[in-house]
Amino acid sequence: MLLSYDHITLFENQRVDHLIALDHIASNEEKATINTLGFVPNWGSFTGIKILAPFIDNLNSSFINGIEVPITGFTVYRQKIGENIYNKIGDFDASVVSIIDHLISNRTEYKWIIFPKTANGMCIALDTGVIAPDWKSWSVTSMNEVSDNIYISDEVWTFIGGMGSPVAGSEMQQNLDITHHKTLSKFPKTSIGETNYISSGFSALLGNINSSTKKYEDSAKKLEDWETFASSGKPVLVKDIKGRIFITTLDSASSNYENATNYRPITINTTYTQIADIHNMSVHEFPTG
Repeated sequence: MLLSYDHITLFENQRVDHLIALDHIASNEEKATINTLGFVPNWGSFTGIKILAPFIDNLNSSFINGIEVPITGFTVYRQKIGENIYNKIGDFDASVVSIIDHLISNRTEYKWIIFPKTANGMCIALDTGVIAPDWKSWSVTSMNEVSDNIYISDEVWTFIGGMGSPVAGSEMQQNLDITHHKTLSKFPKTSIGETNYISSGFSALLGNINSSTKKYEDSAKKLEDWETFASSGKPVLVKDIKGRIFITTLDSASSNYENATNYRPITINTTYTQIADIHNMSVHEFPTG
């Protein structure tokens, strides 16, 4: 889900001042017009213009001096700072005023590029500037697939502290398909498959500190809600505090009460298995508040 182009290579001694992309093969008449010395194209020069970009040290689109027709929607991309790749978040209707992008790593710099769309095509890109998230929790998010590799987040659980503590099964296991075959020679023959995925787990306190009472809170009802979440069978996005992101299934879940205090806090233990790569995917939601 990458932007259609990220650079243009020109042959030696070429001079170009605009890029025009049509939704059809240009006719001889259109080619003659385009190649006329001093011709400055605009959105009305031809029918079917999809991209009209002046070469002014970049390939930003046109409509630089404002948008004079109604905006029909937006296309949003995310760029990780230091990489020359635009990862597409999605195409959105003009009624959408904000989205939450879940496929970002902790303590990593990004910016989001927004292309407004009108009936005439795509307008000049806007960007958010550089943003670096910094959170103190893990998150576990169930997802619903709405089209190929595009997911809407369903339910989000966050866990502060505790999670990832050294309990059984919390180490990250990299699963590789390597088989050694004994032969008559001194050393075995080795076959290596493409299998390469992570399986791991986490442990966490189920509840959190109430900001008003400053006391820890959890409940049997919250534990039941977590058990329902863990057994849903939906793909789950696991994000840790170090910045790693995995598309997983939750394989097992258990819980126990800590009797050392009067609060008897509930600890949950969960294992998961990576089932997909986050590249070329989008996981987002539309905030309602």
